Amino acid sequence: MNSETDDLNIDILKRGNRRTVSIHLTRDGKLEVRAPYLVLLFMIRRFVSSKREWILRAKQKIALHAKKKIVSYIDGSVIRLAGEEYSLKYTDGTSILKVGKTLLFPRKFLSKPSFHFALWARKEAKKILLARTKYYAEIMDVSFTRVSIRDTSSRWGSCSRTGSINYCWRLILADLSVLDYVVIHELSHISHHNHGKDFWKRVERFCSLYKIYRAWLKNHGDTLVV
Repeated sequence: MNSETDDLNIDILKRGNRRTVSIHLTRDGKLEVRAPYLVLLFMIRRFVSSKREWILRAKQKIALHAKKKIVSYIDGSVIRLAGEEYSLKYTDGTSILKVGKTLLFPRKFLSKPSFHFALWARKEAKKILLARTKYYAEIMDVSFTRVSIRDTSSRWGSCSRTGSINYCWRLILADLSVLDYVVIHELSHISHHNHGKDFWKRVERFCSLYKIYRAWLKNHGDTLVV
């Protein structure tokens, strides 16, 4: 690779039955390239070079987000889950456990702490978000069909016309009031399938400070990373 691209190493190269070359940056900043089987490597590198400015800007953005991470895996550090504080403690165990206000974290997970924490947190998010959805569904007198947990980057939640609700698991890293706003927001879509005036009136009826929580997610949502 020439001097124009020597700092743009291709970390992941996937070939398949496709017609075009595409580039993608993973959450940890790795450059992934997808290309047809017959495209030569020098042509792929030339394409990557043509996208140099975009790649560097995207990498800088990912690096900036990484600095904003609110989860630290240092023994004794504090981790907030749905507004509750837990002290992280290293153990020789085999799984992450909540014991009172302590979060037991196996030492064997320290090679990939974010990966293992995210796996555990998704399960924890399912418990918390399902419970909050049931709670507010009863108050709002609505019914939902199911709750699913996703790892989304552009949406905190969504609700289908059949009442199936999806949430981003990272919501449990926010305060409970912010999480509850998203729950109320999605449950409001069961009766209002748009963001019209009636929809927002219904949200406000059950979450009078929704504008504050909505703004918080817009301004600080990118800190909810592990």
